[in-house]
Amino acid sequence: TNEGDFNTQTQVSNFRGRTKLEDEDYYLEGDSLYFDNTLKIGYALGNVFMQSKKDSLIAESDFAWYRGKEGESKLYGNVIARSFSEKD
Repeated sequence: TNEGDFNTQTQVSNFRGRTKLEDEDYYLEGDSLYFDNTLKIGYALGNVFMQSKKDSLIAESDFAWYRGKEGESKLYGNVIARSFSEKD
């Protein structure tokens, strides 16, 4: 990322410039990202690429938001989604 900040007291990240985040379940990339680690909510804006490793899903869009506690993600604008599975 080119510019951003992480508040250690509030656990909030706000990044501007192409940014990538990854954990054991998800990979997220976008032109700007916001994430509240305490509430487990966030969004990505611009050229979004998201992978749900658990659900074997890859998606691209203009905008995406995520609510981790609810297990929800929504994508908006020019959405392309692909589901994949391993062959037997």
